[in-house]
Amino acid sequence: MNIELKEEYSNYLYNKVGDITKENHNYMVDVFENWVNDGNVEEWEDGYIEQTTQWNKKFTAKSLINYYIKEYDVI
Repeated sequence: MNIELKEEYSNYLYNKVGDITKENHNYMVDVFENWVNDGNVEEWEDGYIEQTTQWNKKFTAKSLINYYIKEYDVI
């Protein structure tokens, strides 16, 4: 996973769940990173594509994070 996507997700967590402990925050970032690195997401042109959409939907970093949170009920 590229560092920009990881930082965007980390910032999202701090902004949405401000009272999260550092331990929980790091765990959630690790789980997201594992999901991305497990072949579920590929960088594509100037965005990302995702496996469960059968690689048909293109995401920005922000829309990918929102998709992940909605689909996997993260928060």
